[in-house]
Amino acid sequence: MFEILINKNSFSVEHGCITGAEIKSIGTIPKNDKVTFHIRGAKHPIEINDNDVVDLKHPGAAVFSTLH
Repeated sequence: MFEILINKNSFSVEHGCITGAEIKSIGTIPKNDKVTFHIRGAKHPIEINDNDVVDLKHPGAAVFSTLH
């Protein structure tokens, strides 16, 4: 199991990779909202599109947020 945070809410997912569309589904995020991935040490978050795949196998929780 892998822990992810979406807008400060914790979720557990079974697979080590997740798409932007799956993040929206898990977090009940509207289809038109943008998802960003916050990487520890990076200056800016990375925008995740619906078809983009995020590798969750790095240590610590993956942190995502949304923009309207």
